[in-house]
This record gives sequence, C-alpha cells and structure tokens, in this order.
Amino acid sequence: MRPIQVRRNERKSDNPIYHGWRRVAYSWPVLILVALVLVFMGRASYRVYLRWDKARIERNEAEARYQAELARQVKLENNVARLKTERGWEEELRKNFQVAKPGEGVIMIVGTGTVR
Repeated sequence: MRPIQVRRNERKSDNPIYHGWRRVAYSWPVLILVALVLVFMGRASYRVYLRWDKARIERNEAEARYQAELARQVKLENNVARLKTERGWEEELRKNFQVAKPGEGVIMIVGTGTVR
C-alpha cells in the first residue's frame, strides 16, 4: 500500500484542471489587489450613503414645509369662509375699526393701565 502523501501528489498531477490556483489566489499581489478593490468599493458605497442621507434629510424638510403650507392653506380657507358670512364680516370690521351700528354706542376707556 502506498503512503497517503504519494497518493495526494499523484492525484494533483493526474488532474489537468488543477494548475496551482490556490497558490496564485493567496499570493501577496493578489491579496493586495483584492484589498485595494475593497477599499475603493467601500469608499464608493460610503459616498452613495452620504448622498442618500442628504437627500433623505432634504426630503423630510420639504415634507415638513409642505405640511406647514397645507395647515396654512386650511387656516386661510377657514378665514375666507368665515368672512363670507355676515357675522364674520361684522366681527372683522369691529376688530379692525372702531365702528358701531346705528343706535349702538362706543365706550372708550382712557387711562387704564395694567397692574403688575
């Protein structure tokens, strides 16, 4: 019976596919090349992540501005609807100007100060 070492060596030499690819794959130049490729891919991925993060922040800010504008629009629409009524129109006139209906009097209190 032949020793195991001899049988392994015979198999390697008999197999035409094996050309020492492990020796080449694990050599220093190949390992350095793979490390460089990983570094460049990592840098590119990090740059893409930074762009994505910036776009996400800008999208959130735009969404907040949009929601604020929607709230403002609703408030303005409510004000316009209130001003279309007689009562709302009268309230706004009385608030901005010192007016009264015929037969009403206006009382002005002068010289009152707030007590602190």
